[in-house]
Amino acid sequence: MDWKIRDVYKDEIRDNFLVTASRKKVWQVELELLQELDRICRRHGITYFADYGTLLGAVRHGGFIPWDDDIDVVMLRPDYERFRSIAMEEIKAPLFLQNTYTDGFISAFSKLRHSQTSAIEFPDNASINQGIFIDIFPLDGVADGTARQDRLFRIKLELWRTVMDADNLRQDLQAGADFCLPRNLLARLLKLSRLERFAEFERFCLNHFAEAERLHFITDSFLGRDTHVQRKYYEEVAYLPFEGIKIPVPGDYHSVLRCRYGDYMQRIHGGSDHEGIMLSADIPYREFLAAYEK
Repeated sequence: MDWKIRDVYKDEIRDNFLVTASRKKVWQVELELLQELDRICRRHGITYFADYGTLLGAVRHGGFIPWDDDIDVVMLRPDYERFRSIAMEEIKAPLFLQNTYTDGFISAFSKLRHSQTSAIEFPDNASINQGIFIDIFPLDGVADGTARQDRLFRIKLELWRTVMDADNLRQDLQAGADFCLPRNLLARLLKLSRLERFAEFERFCLNHFAEAERLHFITDSFLGRDTHVQRKYYEEVAYLPFEGIKIPVPGDYHSVLRCRYGDYMQRIHGGSDHEGIMLSADIPYREFLAAYEK
């Protein structure tokens, strides 16, 4: 399988949109990252799916959305945890798996990055890897209107608050606010390191995944971005053309796209979710940041 963008050094018009050679070079790096993820997943029997804009691009364009510049994949929580643990040994420089455990900041998902390129989102932070990346999102159970799943969702939110909102959570404990988790348990969790609290959050999500039927990237649900999907949409794997290769997508990808975008065949030219990120397939991010600081 040839994981290459056609005519990568030539500008072209796709869907009445100018796709520059520089954008296509970024796409090429992302395809190479996806190829490495695919290699690891095939070797270890881990299932992943193209989703979000990548799934939309596969269905509607047979590749990247011309005005988009990223690749998004999802894994069900058990596969995500397996991938995260296995990939630590599989991935070699200049590639880098970035997440909470590897790069010194809290993130509810992982990025597979290429360290010899640049995707500068935080120009004032030279301590973290800022190479071109693909996003790897875990899907977890979320509230679905049943007492059981709604309670589990509240517990997940409380655990997430121990990580991301600890000071306000302490104030709420002192004020006598109601919680699903026992107050003494929350107090004990708050005495752990932030990394240990995050691990407890992920462990709870994993332990209660099997009973969930409604799924989402859970921190989006915490923020009210409720484009949840049904677990049954991911029971089978289908394959769709994407830039001359075939990539795995949810078996019921039409339902996934309707949940996420409504009338998903309507073409609306616009920016990607990564507008404002400075991208270069040629300059290593450390060099980019060093020059930016001068």
